Amino acid sequence: MCFGTGPFSLTKRQLQYLQRRPTAVFLVAEQQGTVVGQGVALVRQHRTGASGRIYSLSTHPECRGQGIGEALLRNMVDSLSTRGVRRVYLEVDCDNTAAIHLYERSGFKQIGTLADYYGPGRAAVHMVFEAKVSARVA
Repeated sequence: MCFGTGPFSLTKRQLQYLQRRPTAVFLVAEQQGTVVGQGVALVRQHRTGASGRIYSLSTHPECRGQGIGEALLRNMVDSLSTRGVRRVYLEVDCDNTAAIHLYERSGFKQIGTLADYYGPGRAAVHMVFEAKVSARVA
């Protein structure tokens, strides 16, 4: 519902696949038994370690402004962190100012723009969150 029926909405089959992946963080927010938000993040392994990617985050349009997206995002980042991820990436439509502000409030920084990422003329903002590494006490 949040992404419409275009090429960026996830099908039931895609969601089921992601839900079964051991490298996925798959969260659902409910109110009185009704799904009002979802978040999917992935752990990616590299030679130098693991990174995370926020794959999808959405809140039902009638439930926005209640902190649901912020809670889902915080829980995804926390879950990725417990899996050894210190750097989390995402892409967001340049025109989605509400989402960009949410990510910036949550500590994500803009690191570039990806031209035509969402199709011709639809650029994305590329963002990163870097977890703070706590100093060891001797």
